[in-house]
Amino acid sequence: MDFSNVGDNIKQLRKTFGLSQKELAEGICTQAQISKIENGSIYPLSTTLYLISRKLGVDVNYFFDICETPRLDYAQEVILLIQEYKRKRDYEKIYRIVKAEKTNPVFQTLRNKQFLVWHEGICLYYLKKNSEECLRLLKQSLDMTLSAIVSLREIEILNSIAIIHCEEKNFVGANKYFEKAIKHYEVLPYKNDASIIIRIYYNYAKSLSITSEYEKSIDYCNRGIRLCRSNETLYSLGELMYHLGYNWLNLGHQVKAIQYMKESIQIFELQQNQPFIDYVVAEIANISDDQNLEKG
Repeated sequence: MDFSNVGDNIKQLRKTFGLSQKELAEGICTQAQISKIENGSIYPLSTTLYLISRKLGVDVNYFFDICETPRLDYAQEVILLIQEYKRKRDYEKIYRIVKAEKTNPVFQTLRNKQFLVWHEGICLYYLKKNSEECLRLLKQSLDMTLSAIVSLREIEILNSIAIIHCEEKNFVGANKYFEKAIKHYEVLPYKNDASIIIRIYYNYAKSLSITSEYEKSIDYCNRGIRLCRSNETLYSLGELMYHLGYNWLNLGHQVKAIQYMKESIQIFELQQNQPFIDYVVAEIANISDDQNLEKG
């Protein structure tokens, strides 16, 4: 293994998260040792590297991948491309990439292989409707970690498993995986990407509504909304706001439902998301018509 790049990557991650050397060293080692690790004068012990990885919110395998993968930049580019196609729901392209990269030496490290297995499972469901093989691969990818601490990636895989259960109308099974993902997220020492847990809260809230657990769904909608506001992000905020209104509607509070749905429209307007605007406007019109019928 070539450890020469580890120190530089620790430095880059530390700066990305706005930590000083002193803050990173706290509870792990001395500031002087962090300085020497970053400039390549010394290599960290495996225990030190593990504690550093926890504080930086990455899996310790990330640093071993740097040592093992001669073209880590290529692997990262492929991963980013797959993530982009996943946002667009272009599973055909993801599947082609996964098939092409499975035998690539760059993707033979455990962490890179985990990523491919995870996304192969997702593709098998959406392209071939093979839920059994999909779930087998997702659970296999979940086990492909050397760390005792569940990382953000494993939490995302748990979310994927829950979503497949939702697609298969197994909402009780789905909720167990959503709860497991939330539990693991809550004990992460450093939570650097709020978008993951916001997405899980939203998915869980939708599943809870389907099982008529509206009050609990409202709680998770509110958790997601608070996180969006504290992180100053619009990510999923409109969807959460709409779903909050949907829950209140099902509890018989039409006025409150319309209020939250109108707030969701304001967010969708900022995002220029016309399909969602049209959908919510139509929903509000239906609720208003029902109210008028009741009055009549």
